[in-house]
Amino acid sequence: MWEDSKDLCLRQTTILYAEDDRETQNILAMILEDYVDKLILAKDGLEAWKIFKENKVDLVLTDILMPNLNGIELAKRIRSHNDKKNTPIIIATAFTETHYLLDSIKLKCDGYVLKPLILDDLLETLYGAVLPRIQQKEIELKNQLLETLNIIFGGKKVEIVKYLIENSNHNKIFDGTHEDISEKLNISRQTVIKCFQQLINFGLLQKLKNRKYRLCSKEEIESFRLNKEYEQNDNIQKNDILQ
Repeated sequence: MWEDSKDLCLRQTTILYAEDDRETQNILAMILEDYVDKLILAKDGLEAWKIFKENKVDLVLTDILMPNLNGIELAKRIRSHNDKKNTPIIIATAFTETHYLLDSIKLKCDGYVLKPLILDDLLETLYGAVLPRIQQKEIELKNQLLETLNIIFGGKKVEIVKYLIENSNHNKIFDGTHEDISEKLNISRQTVIKCFQQLINFGLLQKLKNRKYRLCSKEEIESFRLNKEYEQNDNIQKNDILQ
């Protein structure tokens, strides 16, 4: 059975799928759409390359033998793209010739699946390819949040936020009590409560129900940070005018 944590990981992913066999593509697309955030279809490598350049794509799944531009040539173009050359690439093909496999290895493709595709095997390959990027985004989010809050709060309150992040699930939901945090971090319950209230007031933490809280998203953090910078710059300008 496909695990919930892996399911959540793929649901954050936009996949570009290049396949010239329309029937094969439609069948797999109907299945993949239930697992990923967005699925973009291309009828050959050339169309996939145009789509890739113009859209945000987290992973490319491509057949090898296609008209206009084959899967290996598509992979070469992706690997030469300045801004998106590290995009994960999965090769899907019915061919097992060694030179195709060697070409995909040289291009540092992230996976190789054989047709006819077995759903669980494909999902595992997709998951393995996107997981490092998802983890990196989560690390960046945590660091950005901690940096922002350190500027605003500092001290023990940052330790509390760090604890919330490390003990939240994939949906950024924290389930626990003030007493739990107070005991784990050796911080007074009053300080924990005050920190929670400040985070809620700033819109960085949302209380869902008793014991459950949702941490803000990356977009909400960035919006909050920009608003704070605007307020600081506005205050500086007002002080300059007064002087």
